[in-house]
Amino acid sequence: MDKIEEKVIELVSLCLVAEKEQVTRKSDLFADLNADKLALAELYVKIEEEFKLKITPGTWERVKTIDDIVKLIEEYSDELL
Repeated sequence: MDKIEEKVIELVSLCLVAEKEQVTRKSDLFADLNADKLALAELYVKIEEEFKLKITPGTWERVKTIDDIVKLIEEYSDELL
């Protein structure tokens, strides 16, 4: 598990009130973790703050899994380099 994935799982656990052990890269935010819009909004803000990114709202709409979040962070981080 890399540092980005570790931090994402930590933030997901915090915002979606889920046990870290049940959150994996394949976890679906809706089907597996029962995310609601308010919790997701909080999660997205925390991710942007933690990784110092500004991700457009439309981009967040395509996020469905933890893997999607990790890839999105990697994509936006690469653009900053």
